[in-house]
Amino acid sequence: MKNDKIILEFVNYLSYERNFSKNTIRSYKNDLVQFDLFLKKYDKSLNFLKIDKTAIQFYIQHCSKNGVSDKTLLRKVATIKSLFRYLTENDLVDFNISSLISSPKIAKKIPHYLSKTQIKELMSLPDLDTKTGYMHKSILEVIDNVFSSMVEQ
Repeated sequence: MKNDKIILEFVNYLSYERNFSKNTIRSYKNDLVQFDLFLKKYDKSLNFLKIDKTAIQFYIQHCSKNGVSDKTLLRKVATIKSLFRYLTENDLVDFNISSLISSPKIAKKIPHYLSKTQIKELMSLPDLDTKTGYMHKSILEVIDNVFSSMVEQ
């Protein structure tokens, strides 16, 4: 069975049996098409049903080296794992090779705090000649007070 047919059947499975959203299905399909293109660069005969875990590992490294964000990389790995779970459950492969692949860790971003100058600048932005401006100013003051009291604790 060719990879495009496997992708099509998997996407139909996600759509009709798992009821995934259209955006998720589009992302999964794009991820699998990109994975297939990566495999075909090395050997046009490579098939999802015949690859080993090193092919998946090389693809993860390739994506990582080409600046794919951590979250996107995590989704690509989840897509591949989901495909191989599907292939295993439908007896198209004997062993789920993706179970040997660990998901990459994503870096936690440190929150960015506004300086006192930036807060003052933000507080001066609402146009106090309008009701909307007063509403925006009030919202900003509430947020400022809440976070100021949290910092003091």
